[in-house]
Amino acid sequence: MLRPSASSDLTVSFVASGTAPFGSQRLSSALARAIRKAGGDVLLRRSVTGIEITEGAHRVTHSARDGSDPQSVEATRLIGNAAPAALATLMPEADAERLTANYSARGPSLSLFALSLGLARPAQEFGLSSYVTQVLPGWMTTLSSYAQGKTVMADEPGDQMPPLAIANYAAIDSGVPSPPHVLSVVGPDMVANWDGLDQDGYRAKRARWQQAIIDHLDAHFPGLAGAVTAASFNTALSVRQYLGVPEGAVYGFAPTPPRDGDTTYRSPRTALPGLYLASAWSGIGGYNGAIQAAEVCADMILSEG
Repeated sequence: MLRPSASSDLTVSFVASGTAPFGSQRLSSALARAIRKAGGDVLLRRSVTGIEITEGAHRVTHSARDGSDPQSVEATRLIGNAAPAALATLMPEADAERLTANYSARGPSLSLFALSLGLARPAQEFGLSSYVTQVLPGWMTTLSSYAQGKTVMADEPGDQMPPLAIANYAAIDSGVPSPPHVLSVVGPDMVANWDGLDQDGYRAKRARWQQAIIDHLDAHFPGLAGAVTAASFNTALSVRQYLGVPEGAVYGFAPTPPRDGDTTYRSPRTALPGLYLASAWSGIGGYNGAIQAAEVCADMILSEG
Protein backbone atom coordinates (compact mmCIF):
# COMPACT_ATOMS: atom_id res chain seq x y z
CA MET A 1 0.00 0.00 0.00
CA LEU A 2 1.27 3.47 -0.83
CA ARG A 3 1.55 5.64 2.26
CA PRO A 4 2.80 9.18 1.67
CA SER A 5 3.52 11.21 4.76
CA ALA A 6 1.01 13.82 5.89
CA SER A 7 3.33 16.66 4.96
CA SER A 8 4.70 15.59 1.60
CA ASP A 9 3.57 14.14 -1.71
CA LEU A 10 4.50 10.77 -3.11
CA THR A 11 5.59 10.32 -6.71
CA VAL A 12 5.35 6.87 -8.30
CA SER A 13 6.37 6.06 -11.87
CA PHE A 14 5.23 3.22 -14.14
CA VAL A 15 7.08 2.15 -17.26
CA ALA A 16 5.26 0.90 -20.36
CA SER A 17 6.75 -0.60 -23.49
CA GLY A 18 5.48 -1.27 -26.98
CA THR A 19 3.26 0.79 -29.23
CA ALA A 20 0.14 2.56 -28.04
CA PRO A 21 -2.53 3.98 -30.37
CA PHE A 22 -3.34 7.62 -29.81
CA GLY A 23 -6.27 9.75 -30.80
CA SER A 24 -9.93 8.88 -30.91
CA GLN A 25 -10.09 10.49 -34.34
CA ARG A 26 -7.85 7.77 -35.79
CA LEU A 27 -10.12 5.08 -34.37
CA SER A 28 -13.27 6.83 -35.60
CA SER A 29 -11.79 7.25 -39.09
CA ALA A 30 -10.78 3.59 -39.25
CA LEU A 31 -14.27 2.48 -38.23
CA ALA A 32 -15.85 4.78 -40.80
CA ARG A 33 -13.64 3.33 -43.54
CA ALA A 34 -14.57 -0.22 -42.54
CA ILE A 35 -18.28 0.60 -42.55
CA ARG A 36 -18.16 2.25 -45.96
CA LYS A 37 -16.05 -0.59 -47.38
CA ALA A 38 -18.74 -3.02 -46.25
CA GLY A 39 -21.41 -1.00 -48.06
CA GLY A 40 -22.72 0.99 -45.12
CA ASP A 41 -23.19 4.71 -44.60
CA VAL A 42 -21.70 7.05 -42.01
CA LEU A 43 -23.72 10.15 -41.12
CA LEU A 44 -21.99 13.08 -39.46
CA ARG A 45 -23.28 16.13 -37.60
CA ARG A 46 -26.61 14.46 -36.86
CA SER A 47 -28.41 14.03 -33.52
CA VAL A 48 -30.68 11.15 -32.58
CA THR A 49 -34.07 12.50 -31.52
CA GLY A 50 -36.12 9.32 -31.11
CA ILE A 51 -35.86 5.54 -30.74
CA GLU A 52 -38.75 3.14 -31.27
CA ILE A 53 -38.44 -0.54 -30.38
CA THR A 54 -41.10 -2.61 -32.14
CA GLU A 55 -41.54 -6.20 -33.21
CA GLY A 56 -39.60 -6.60 -36.42
CA ALA A 57 -37.97 -3.39 -37.61
CA HIS A 58 -36.88 -0.81 -35.04
CA ARG A 59 -36.71 2.86 -35.91
CA VAL A 60 -34.19 5.61 -35.16
CA THR A 61 -35.08 9.23 -35.95
CA HIS A 62 -32.27 11.73 -36.37
CA SER A 63 -31.98 15.35 -37.41
CA ALA A 64 -29.47 18.08 -38.06
CA ARG A 65 -28.05 19.65 -34.91
CA ASP A 66 -30.49 22.55 -35.16
CA GLY A 67 -33.44 20.14 -35.24
CA SER A 68 -34.13 20.51 -38.95
CA ASP A 69 -34.25 17.80 -41.63
CA PRO A 70 -35.61 14.89 -39.52
CA GLN A 71 -35.06 11.46 -41.04
CA SER A 72 -35.78 7.90 -39.92
CA VAL A 73 -33.81 4.68 -40.36
CA GLU A 74 -35.16 1.18 -39.73
CA ALA A 75 -33.08 -1.78 -38.57
CA THR A 76 -33.55 -5.20 -37.00
CA ARG A 77 -30.91 -4.41 -34.37
CA LEU A 78 -29.83 -1.16 -32.74
CA ILE A 79 -26.50 -0.56 -31.00
CA GLY A 80 -26.11 2.37 -28.62
CA ASN A 81 -22.89 3.76 -27.17
CA ALA A 82 -24.67 6.20 -24.85
CA ALA A 83 -25.61 5.63 -21.23
CA PRO A 84 -28.89 3.72 -20.80
CA ALA A 85 -30.32 6.79 -19.03
CA ALA A 86 -29.54 8.91 -22.10
CA LEU A 87 -31.07 6.36 -24.47
CA ALA A 88 -34.20 6.21 -22.31
CA THR A 89 -34.90 9.91 -22.84
CA LEU A 90 -35.37 9.17 -26.55
CA MET A 91 -37.93 6.40 -26.07
CA PRO A 92 -41.61 6.08 -25.23
CA GLU A 93 -42.18 5.97 -21.48
CA ALA A 94 -42.90 2.24 -21.22
CA ASP A 95 -39.73 1.26 -23.10
CA ALA A 96 -37.69 3.79 -21.15
CA GLU A 97 -38.81 2.31 -17.83
CA ARG A 98 -38.13 -1.22 -19.02
CA LEU A 99 -34.64 -0.29 -20.22
CA THR A 100 -33.56 1.44 -17.04
CA ALA A 101 -35.16 -0.96 -14.54
CA ASN A 102 -32.21 -3.37 -14.50
CA TYR A 103 -29.76 -0.52 -13.98
CA SER A 104 -31.66 1.22 -11.18
CA ALA A 105 -29.30 0.02 -8.45
CA ARG A 106 -26.16 0.99 -10.36
CA GLY A 107 -24.81 4.51 -10.11
CA PRO A 108 -22.35 6.20 -12.46
CA SER A 109 -18.60 5.92 -12.06
CA LEU A 110 -16.48 8.84 -10.99
CA SER A 111 -15.54 11.60 -13.38
CA LEU A 112 -12.16 13.09 -14.19
CA PHE A 113 -10.55 16.37 -15.09
CA ALA A 114 -7.97 16.32 -17.88
CA LEU A 115 -5.26 18.92 -18.34
CA SER A 116 -3.41 18.55 -21.66
CA LEU A 117 -0.11 20.39 -21.90
CA GLY A 118 2.09 21.09 -24.89
CA LEU A 119 5.74 21.47 -23.91
CA ALA A 120 8.55 23.12 -25.85
CA ARG A 121 10.95 20.45 -24.58
CA PRO A 122 10.50 16.72 -23.91
CA ALA A 123 9.07 15.93 -20.49
CA GLN A 124 12.01 13.58 -19.86
CA GLU A 125 14.20 16.64 -19.40
CA PHE A 126 12.19 17.51 -16.28
CA GLY A 127 12.31 14.02 -14.75
CA LEU A 128 9.19 12.49 -16.31
CA SER A 129 10.93 9.55 -17.96
CA SER A 130 8.14 7.00 -17.52
CA TYR A 131 4.95 6.68 -19.52
CA VAL A 132 2.78 7.17 -16.41
CA THR A 133 3.73 8.96 -13.22
CA GLN A 134 1.42 9.20 -10.20
CA VAL A 135 1.74 12.19 -7.88
CA LEU A 136 -0.20 11.45 -4.70
CA PRO A 137 -0.94 14.32 -2.28
CA GLY A 138 0.27 14.22 1.29
CA TRP A 139 -3.26 14.00 2.72
CA MET A 140 -3.84 10.70 0.88
CA THR A 141 -2.63 8.01 3.28
CA THR A 142 -4.59 5.00 1.96
CA LEU A 143 -5.65 3.82 -1.46
CA SER A 144 -9.29 3.93 -0.36
CA SER A 145 -8.99 7.69 0.18
CA TYR A 146 -8.30 8.24 -3.53
CA ALA A 147 -11.99 8.91 -4.20
CA GLN A 148 -11.91 11.82 -1.75
CA GLY A 149 -9.83 13.65 -4.32
CA LYS A 150 -12.94 14.27 -6.40
CA THR A 151 -14.11 16.91 -3.89
CA VAL A 152 -10.90 18.97 -3.80
CA MET A 153 -11.88 21.25 -6.69
CA ALA A 154 -15.09 22.25 -4.95
CA ASP A 155 -12.93 24.89 -3.28
CA GLU A 156 -10.45 27.38 -4.63
CA PRO A 157 -6.84 26.21 -5.14
CA GLY A 158 -4.97 26.08 -1.86
CA ASP A 159 -2.82 23.70 0.13
CA GLN A 160 -4.73 20.58 -0.94
CA MET A 161 -4.30 19.08 -4.39
CA PRO A 162 -6.05 16.07 -5.95
CA PRO A 163 -4.06 12.97 -6.87
CA LEU A 164 -2.57 13.32 -10.34
CA ALA A 165 -1.84 10.76 -13.05
CA ILE A 166 0.61 12.10 -15.63
CA ALA A 167 0.96 10.45 -19.04
CA ASN A 168 4.07 11.28 -21.06
CA TYR A 169 3.34 10.10 -24.60
CA ALA A 170 6.91 10.68 -25.69
CA ALA A 171 8.02 7.86 -23.37
CA ILE A 172 6.44 5.26 -25.69
CA ASP A 173 5.99 4.82 -29.42
CA SER A 174 2.61 6.58 -29.33
CA GLY A 175 2.70 8.14 -32.77
CA VAL A 176 1.96 11.57 -31.32
CA PRO A 177 3.77 14.21 -33.38
CA SER A 178 5.97 16.73 -31.61
CA PRO A 179 6.76 19.48 -30.81
CA PRO A 180 4.90 20.46 -28.78
CA HIS A 181 5.53 17.44 -26.59
CA VAL A 182 2.22 16.25 -25.19
CA LEU A 183 1.70 15.69 -21.48
CA SER A 184 -1.70 14.61 -20.13
CA VAL A 185 -2.61 15.17 -16.48
CA VAL A 186 -5.81 13.62 -15.11
CA GLY A 187 -7.40 13.28 -11.69
CA PRO A 188 -10.74 12.67 -9.95
CA ASP A 189 -13.40 15.33 -10.26
CA MET A 190 -17.18 15.71 -10.06
CA VAL A 191 -19.77 17.91 -11.73
CA ALA A 192 -20.89 19.38 -8.40
CA ASN A 193 -17.52 21.15 -8.13
CA TRP A 194 -18.49 23.35 -11.08
CA ASP A 195 -22.28 23.53 -11.02
CA GLY A 196 -23.88 26.79 -10.03
CA LEU A 197 -21.30 29.02 -11.71
CA ASP A 198 -22.13 31.29 -14.60
CA GLN A 199 -19.95 30.98 -17.70
CA ASP A 200 -17.51 33.70 -16.68
CA GLY A 201 -17.23 32.34 -13.15
CA TYR A 202 -16.66 28.81 -14.43
CA ARG A 203 -13.94 29.87 -16.83
CA ALA A 204 -12.19 31.96 -14.17
CA LYS A 205 -12.20 29.14 -11.59
CA ARG A 206 -11.05 26.64 -14.20
CA ALA A 207 -8.17 28.95 -15.14
CA ARG A 208 -7.13 29.25 -11.48
CA TRP A 209 -7.07 25.49 -11.07
CA GLN A 210 -5.19 25.05 -14.33
CA GLN A 211 -2.44 27.37 -13.13
CA ALA A 212 -2.41 25.75 -9.67
CA ILE A 213 -1.86 22.30 -11.19
CA ILE A 214 0.91 23.59 -13.45
CA ASP A 215 2.59 25.24 -10.46
CA HIS A 216 2.22 22.01 -8.48
CA LEU A 217 3.84 20.04 -11.28
CA ASP A 218 6.66 22.56 -11.47
CA ALA A 219 7.34 22.07 -7.76
CA HIS A 220 7.88 18.34 -8.43
CA PHE A 221 9.52 18.70 -11.83
CA PRO A 222 11.39 22.04 -11.82
CA GLY A 223 11.36 23.96 -15.08
CA LEU A 224 8.26 22.29 -16.49
CA ALA A 225 6.00 25.35 -16.09
CA GLY A 226 8.36 27.48 -18.16
CA ALA A 227 8.20 24.98 -21.04
CA VAL A 228 4.39 25.05 -21.38
CA THR A 229 3.43 26.50 -24.76
CA ALA A 230 -0.20 25.30 -24.91
CA ALA A 231 -2.79 24.07 -22.41
CA SER A 232 -6.34 22.75 -22.47
CA PHE A 233 -8.25 22.01 -19.26
CA ASN A 234 -11.44 19.93 -19.28
CA THR A 235 -13.40 19.36 -16.08
CA ALA A 236 -16.11 16.90 -15.08
CA LEU A 237 -18.61 19.47 -16.33
CA SER A 238 -16.87 19.47 -19.71
CA VAL A 239 -17.19 15.68 -19.84
CA ARG A 240 -20.91 15.80 -19.07
CA GLN A 241 -21.56 18.49 -21.65
CA TYR A 242 -19.46 16.93 -24.40
CA LEU A 243 -20.32 13.25 -23.91
CA GLY A 244 -23.78 13.65 -22.41
CA VAL A 245 -23.08 11.09 -19.68
CA PRO A 246 -24.70 11.23 -16.22
CA GLU A 247 -22.53 13.12 -13.73
CA GLY A 248 -19.71 13.17 -16.26
CA ALA A 249 -19.01 9.46 -15.65
CA VAL A 250 -16.00 8.36 -17.70
CA TYR A 251 -16.05 4.64 -16.84
CA GLY A 252 -19.72 3.85 -17.33
CA PHE A 253 -21.33 2.37 -14.25
CA ALA A 254 -19.53 2.34 -10.93
CA PRO A 255 -17.69 -1.00 -10.46
CA THR A 256 -20.12 -2.51 -7.96
CA PRO A 257 -20.84 -6.27 -7.63
CA PRO A 258 -23.75 -7.65 -9.69
CA ARG A 259 -27.16 -8.23 -8.14
CA ASP A 260 -28.78 -11.66 -8.12
CA GLY A 261 -30.77 -12.15 -11.29
CA ASP A 262 -29.23 -9.18 -13.09
CA THR A 263 -28.81 -10.54 -16.62
CA THR A 264 -27.54 -7.26 -18.07
CA TYR A 265 -24.54 -6.80 -15.75
CA ARG A 266 -21.60 -6.01 -18.03
CA SER A 267 -23.53 -7.37 -20.99
CA PRO A 268 -24.26 -5.72 -24.34
CA ARG A 269 -27.76 -7.18 -24.26
CA THR A 270 -30.44 -4.93 -22.75
CA ALA A 271 -33.95 -5.63 -21.50
CA LEU A 272 -35.31 -4.50 -24.87
CA PRO A 273 -34.95 -7.17 -27.58
CA GLY A 274 -32.94 -5.84 -30.50
CA LEU A 275 -31.23 -3.07 -28.52
CA TYR A 276 -27.60 -3.54 -27.50
CA LEU A 277 -24.92 -1.49 -25.77
CA ALA A 278 -21.37 -1.23 -27.08
CA SER A 279 -19.56 1.13 -24.74
CA ALA A 280 -18.15 1.54 -21.24
CA TRP A 281 -21.74 1.10 -19.99
CA SER A 282 -21.63 -2.59 -20.91
CA GLY A 283 -18.01 -3.25 -19.97
CA ILE A 284 -15.50 -2.40 -17.30
CA GLY A 285 -14.93 1.19 -18.38
CA GLY A 286 -11.89 2.91 -19.72
CA TYR A 287 -10.49 2.75 -23.23
CA ASN A 288 -9.79 -0.99 -23.26
CA GLY A 289 -13.06 -1.78 -21.52
CA ALA A 290 -15.09 0.11 -24.11
CA ILE A 291 -13.28 -1.56 -27.02
CA GLN A 292 -13.71 -5.02 -25.47
CA ALA A 293 -17.40 -4.35 -24.84
CA ALA A 294 -17.87 -3.47 -28.51
CA GLU A 295 -16.11 -6.69 -29.53
CA VAL A 296 -18.37 -8.74 -27.25
CA CYS A 297 -21.41 -6.95 -28.67
CA ALA A 298 -20.38 -7.71 -32.26
CA ASP A 299 -19.70 -11.37 -31.46
CA MET A 300 -23.07 -11.66 -29.72
CA ILE A 301 -25.00 -10.25 -32.67
CA LEU A 302 -23.09 -12.37 -35.20
CA SER A 303 -23.70 -15.52 -33.19
CA GLU A 304 -27.44 -14.82 -33.19
CA GLY A 305 -27.45 -14.84 -36.99
